[in-house]
Amino acid sequence: MHPITRLMGVAVVFAVAYKSRGRDAWRYVPSGTVTNLEKFKLNLVTDFAEIDFPRGSLSPSRKARKGKGWSLDWDFTQVITGHHMGMIMSKHIQPGALATSLSFSAPISLGFFFLIVMMLATMRKIEIHPVNYLLLAASFFAFHLLFSYSVDHITVVPAFVISSVVSILLVPTEETP
Repeated sequence: MHPITRLMGVAVVFAVAYKSRGRDAWRYVPSGTVTNLEKFKLNLVTDFAEIDFPRGSLSPSRKARKGKGWSLDWDFTQVITGHHMGMIMSKHIQPGALATSLSFSAPISLGFFFLIVMMLATMRKIEIHPVNYLLLAASFFAFHLLFSYSVDHITVVPAFVISSVVSILLVPTEETP
């Protein structure tokens, strides 16, 4: 069914279709001020499940699951409103900021790591060769490099776990005679 609008006493039938992707929010604002909507129908179909509605917007008249997404209907016989209709798409967490902050703090963390290793080595009377410190630093930075590269391809928690395991495996744990 196509909406009917009256312009200068003449009925005009029209339909509008709109496709969007890669947006944070979608809004339909019928007018910049308070307006009278008669026989208004708006159908919004998504292909994703996580949605929300903007503050101050009209709620849909009907909301039903459709495949992986939703079918949202705004259906009014007559309504006087100054509000808009729309939805907010879910935002996936961008791990770039986390990876960047971990990488920038790596030298400080490495300093604390070496301090603990030196204290434990002194307490246990273990001599550690300077080359071993270099290898420890390499395994320490392996975590940061692997995490920074893998977090773009997999989610944060598996990337962190894989990077931690690889970094730990690179550190020798047995003493040689």
